[in-house]
Amino acid sequence: MELFQKEKAEIVMNTPIEEAITIARQHANRFAGNLSEEFGLMPSQETATKLSSELRFIDHLVDDLPRLYRRGQVCRAIMELPSATASAIDRLLSLIHI
Repeated sequence: MELFQKEKAEIVMNTPIEEAITIARQHANRFAGNLSEEFGLMPSQETATKLSSELRFIDHLVDDLPRLYRRGQVCRAIMELPSATASAIDRLLSLIHI
C-alpha cells in the first residue's frame, strides 16, 4: 500500500511573507495603508524622517552608527546619550499610536 500518491498530492509551499501578501490582498480594503510586493505595507501618509529637535540626539546617534560599529563604540555612545524629557517621549508615542 502506497502512503503517498503523487497524482493526488498538491504541495503548496509559501513563505510567511507570501502568506501575508495573500491575506492582505484578500482584505485590502480593511488596511489603512497600501500593500505592494515591491515596498511592503506602506502607511497612507508619509512618515517623518527626523525626530523633533528635543530628540534630535537620537537621529545623530543613528546617523553615526556605521562609524561607531567600526570602532566598537556603540555601547559607549548609547551610555553617553542625554536623557529625554517625559513630555518629548509622550509626544513621540502619541505620533506612533502606542
